[in-house]
Amino acid sequence: MLTKQLESVQKRATRRIFLRSPLLRASTSQFSYSDRCKLFGISSLASRRLYFDLKLFHQKLSGDIDCNFELLLADSKTRGRSRKVIIPKCRRSTRRSSFAIRASSAFTKLPRKTQAVTKHSSLISEVSKLVSN
Repeated sequence: MLTKQLESVQKRATRRIFLRSPLLRASTSQFSYSDRCKLFGISSLASRRLYFDLKLFHQKLSGDIDCNFELLLADSKTRGRSRKVIIPKCRRSTRRSSFAIRASSAFTKLPRKTQAVTKHSSLISEVSKLVSN
């Protein structure tokens, strides 16, 4: 709920800036929110949140930081990662939107090649490519 309100503030601000600029206002085509974000060189709130969620999640997963959030990992003897991320079932929307659940579900949706990256800087460049698209 709060993220939608924050996103609407950013949408409104980019629309106002766009309409007040005489050079941009002269263009005949209508610019969508994503077009305005590209024009101003900013990303949407949702994509920034996803980027930083995945960045922090990978740091926790690789052991670079020691923070106190629940991360369920299971050892696996099958193909793929040696440790699999387990996403617990959630009954309440507040739990579903918590960082651990949100970031782990986003991480498991990444391509296997991106999930397998061990270097943090390589993962960040891969994630930034995926988020910007």
